[in-house]
Amino acid sequence: MIDAGKAGTMSSMFLVSTPQTVLEGLRGSMCTFLDQLLKETLYLWGARRSDPRLIVQPGDSWQPVPKSGTLSFPGYGKPASMVTKEIAVHPSMGRRLRAARLMDYQVHLWEA
Repeated sequence: MIDAGKAGTMSSMFLVSTPQTVLEGLRGSMCTFLDQLLKETLYLWGARRSDPRLIVQPGDSWQPVPKSGTLSFPGYGKPASMVTKEIAVHPSMGRRLRAARLMDYQVHLWEA
């Protein structure tokens, strides 16, 4: 949320696609993820079954995980048409956003 606020305005933190488009995109992403996960699991299972010595994992076999770059997610589908640039939230949500200093006029405070 902080990076989105720095990059633009509060509206850059929201998905503006229709709910159906978002759900269809999520379903597609999850199916792709699960397909790859199961393929890797089957590969690992096969490798360990053929060589049981691979089951024991010494500590030095764990490689450091590299830091990932800045996340970028454009959303799913085309953005829905917006009638206004404002969004109504519950007063408690507004207090939370102000307390987190995520409002457009407060985001610069995260850079300190």
